Amino acid sequence: MDKHGAKGAPDLVVEVISGSTGRLDLGPKKSIYAQYGVTENWAVYPREATVDVFRFAGSATEPAETLSVADTLRTPLLPGWEFPLTELFAQ
Repeated sequence: MDKHGAKGAPDLVVEVISGSTGRLDLGPKKSIYAQYGVTENWAVYPREATVDVFRFAGSATEPAETLSVADTLRTPLLPGWEFPLTELFAQ
C-alpha cells in the first residue's frame, strides 16, 4: 500500500458470472489474473448455485474444484475460514 492505494495483484478475485459478462470474466480477465500473480479466482454462478475455484498455481483453465450449494467453501489463503454455500445461495 502507498498513498495512492494498493500496489500489485490481489491474492483473491471473486467474479459473479452473469450472462452479459461471463465470456469476458472467464476468458481474458481470468488469463490476466493468472498472468499477473492472482493466487485464486472464484467464479460464482448464481443461477446454477455453483462456484468454480481456480488456483493459479495449478491450472488457469480448469477449476481446482467446483462446489455446489451443499458444499462448504474453504481456501488456503484464509486458514480455518469456512463458508457454507447454503448461506450464499439461500432459497
